[in-house]
Amino acid sequence: MVINWFSISKAVAVRCLLTFHAIMCFWRVVLDLRDSNYWLLLCGLLPLVCETCYTLIRRQGVEFPRFTPCFLCYLMAVLPGIWLLELHKTDQYIWSKNNNTLQAEEQNKSSEFFIFHEMLDSKTWLIVIEEMLTYVMFASRWVLPRGRVRREELAELLFAFIEIAADIMEFFSLIGEDVIRKDKTLSFWVLGIWSLSILQFTMTVTVIHQPKKEKKVTVVVIESDTDKQRERVRHECFAIFLTMAMQDLPFAIMRLYTIIKFSYINYSLIFFTSKNLIIIMLLLYKVIAVCKNQYRQHAEDHAGDTVKRKTAKTDGAEKGFNNLQNIFATSKPGGVGDQKIEDRQNEEHTESNHSNESVDYVLEEKIP
Repeated sequence: MVINWFSISKAVAVRCLLTFHAIMCFWRVVLDLRDSNYWLLLCGLLPLVCETCYTLIRRQGVEFPRFTPCFLCYLMAVLPGIWLLELHKTDQYIWSKNNNTLQAEEQNKSSEFFIFHEMLDSKTWLIVIEEMLTYVMFASRWVLPRGRVRREELAELLFAFIEIAADIMEFFSLIGEDVIRKDKTLSFWVLGIWSLSILQFTMTVTVIHQPKKEKKVTVVVIESDTDKQRERVRHECFAIFLTMAMQDLPFAIMRLYTIIKFSYINYSLIFFTSKNLIIIMLLLYKVIAVCKNQYRQHAEDHAGDTVKRKTAKTDGAEKGFNNLQNIFATSKPGGVGDQKIEDRQNEEHTESNHSNESVDYVLEEKIP
């Protein structure tokens, strides 16, 4: 077995990048929450280490075509750290609203724990870590070995990643609004929806319903083509509903709840709420169009099979009618049938004479 060192090196580089970002996140958690016990979050990287060993040894660094397990292990490790940072920021905000003097004192104390406090403050570090999450996953997906994913499919997937990341980061900015930040329950909801949407990066939903490369075969079976078409339609519908359930639908519900519950309206909130609702309608329209097209194709195939069966029945009836005509022709006296019977009897008589002559010849040879 030939070892693909180039694929292995790319797989290792990507996992090192993911690990570096996770460690940076844990470092900020320990620094902001002032508790060294949070270094135990490093244990969350153990699944990523196990996945790395399996991918390098068993798959030579090549990823699965429809699922990226290293992203899942990475998100399982880094998302708890981001949750802790955001909830700590929410607690600080609520605390500052209750006592402004404590806020100033807290800021002065926290500055003592900053290693790079002259460069970036705590809020800026949190923004950097959160935005680096999407950029790191985008770059990692680009660098990872493609496996059976074609370059065209990878390019389409990366474009989809950019669109998803832009919408996710805009939605996550909702947690910074005063109406959300002062309510810890709503902060939990925003973090939960954001985490659910981030999981889209682990699945190549834009690739699973793409048509495969044609293969040369010597036998064409209509049933197999129909099954492949149905499977492709099922995959496409699954990808559409998955995108809707993990991003556009919860985003629209959360934004509408914020507008209705708190009467909070601004330009970006109205724009992106309308955008999510329009995308949901377009996705539903696409599902209806795909299913209708499949139903029409199935009806045409069924009509074609019915015509073929009727044609086969007509051919069989004509063949049976011709056989009956032959039978009636053979039963007529003095007709062609009698001539055929007479010729057959003459042939049998000739064969019998030949066989008798052969027997006589054999007997003459044996008798002295």
